[in-house]
Amino acid sequence: MSSTPRAASIRTRRSSGRSRRPNRRVCLDRNHARDVRTSGTIACWGLGDAGALGAPAGRFTSVDVGLNHSCGLRDDGTIACWGDNGSGQARAPAGEFTAVATGLSHSCGVRVDGTVGCWGANSHGQVSAPRGQFTAVGGGLDYSCGLRTDGTVVCWGLDDSGQTGTPSGVFAAIAVGLYHLCALRADGTAVCWGPNPVWDFGQADAPSGEFTAIAAAGSFSCGLRPNGTIACWGRVPVVGPPSGVRFTNN
Repeated sequence: MSSTPRAASIRTRRSSGRSRRPNRRVCLDRNHARDVRTSGTIACWGLGDAGALGAPAGRFTSVDVGLNHSCGLRDDGTIACWGDNGSGQARAPAGEFTAVATGLSHSCGVRVDGTVGCWGANSHGQVSAPRGQFTAVGGGLDYSCGLRTDGTVVCWGLDDSGQTGTPSGVFAAIAVGLYHLCALRADGTAVCWGPNPVWDFGQADAPSGEFTAIAAAGSFSCGLRPNGTIACWGRVPVVGPPSGVRFTNN
């Protein structure tokens, strides 16, 4: 039986239907990590440069991590960001959102009306989001991507690796890495694109088969299989996914 791909990544990408129940998830970058506890509060650990570990109090439903800043979606739909704010990436706009994502030095969110708003560094147009309605958004090095309500993917900003040259078709989820990104098609298969030759470690060579969730990092990508196992490709860290363990995307 074919499973339905989740419109979210294994990290923190979310669909438009925001739940008030906190998602028990961990996300991390090269310097620090974040965890949304079951109580909805955020725990941080790692390097504390630029206040990166200074998560605010309150209840959150998701969190995403940039280089030295993070943004979280509160249970009332507002966004709080903290850490490095040298480019305004931690200065979240007012209003209610259904999703939030961070790039290197910028951030984006999906508003309740489906439009995308971005803030922070705009050296390559990465915060100049196109019009239209979206269900998900992600941030990379100096580019951003969004999943439209019709299932198509659009990217904007830096295109030195072909990362904004999105493939055609209908997708159910996207995951944006540093130089590359991946997406799940409606049939659950994965496709990745974008790494430049200097940073190509095979992270865009998605294996065949079905996935229910997907995630993209700097030099590798991972997907969650319908049977609960995880497959990773690219330059996977020494500590890879454990064997004999089943995972869910709850």
